[in-house]
Amino acid sequence: MKKLKYALMAGLLAATSSLPASAEETKIEVLHHWVAESEVAALNVIRNALAEKGYGWQDSAVGGMSGSNAQQALRTRLAAGNPPAAMQFLGYEGLEWASEGVLRNLGDMATENGWREAIAPQVLPFVDSNDGFFAVPINMHRQNWVWANKAVFDKVGADQPGSWSELIEDGQKLKDAGIIPLAMGDEPWQIQLIFDSLVADIGGADFYKKAMVDLDKEALSSDTMKHIFDTLRQVRGLVDDGFNGRDWAVATGMVIDGQAAMQVMGDWAKGE
Repeated sequence: MKKLKYALMAGLLAATSSLPASAEETKIEVLHHWVAESEVAALNVIRNALAEKGYGWQDSAVGGMSGSNAQQALRTRLAAGNPPAAMQFLGYEGLEWASEGVLRNLGDMATENGWREAIAPQVLPFVDSNDGFFAVPINMHRQNWVWANKAVFDKVGADQPGSWSELIEDGQKLKDAGIIPLAMGDEPWQIQLIFDSLVADIGGADFYKKAMVDLDKEALSSDTMKHIFDTLRQVRGLVDDGFNGRDWAVATGMVIDGQAAMQVMGDWAKGE
């Protein structure tokens, strides 16, 4: 099957620079997974910048599963020989598509505009391969945040927790006051955020690398890992029964309005 080349979402602005300038002549289809209110607001920054340059925007939003649903939609589109003009991706996904030769090479634009000097060196491996740039970054996040509603803690007379043991201890006091201690959904990636944080915090950086990166059998079967799973079980007891199918942004809203006291979520929750 003939491979059709397209630009990932991060390369959208540069990739369209050689296209006709009329929005009526050129409407760029963008496949993405940003559907929360704050995400749509961020996306509109790019949409408006394109409009100022005279380009139209054809929105193809596929939400859910932290981008996995959008990735599946992309595979289907590629198999049908009908890829979008641009695609949003996370982390190493772009490298996988680049290795398959389906991405547009943005090397000339990168050289002309000094991308290599402008982009943080930690980010370069995700947008540059042996064949040159295939994307540009549009955001960078940290995942291991605990978001807390201070007014809720003041209401029940508790300090915001500084450790997992304090978080679990505060849980019962919050429950007794009719407040959900921890807001979250049952999507695997939301649970993974908590698990990753537990491994890093309880085990430390060296243990995290051995267990999660090197998959060291001794680390994976250690008493430390057992303690991590025991703690995860206790944290699960802080979540309400209605967490099935809950979107991360809905959980964030529960902390904002005081239904819940805390959420373990990336810094993108601030946008909500």
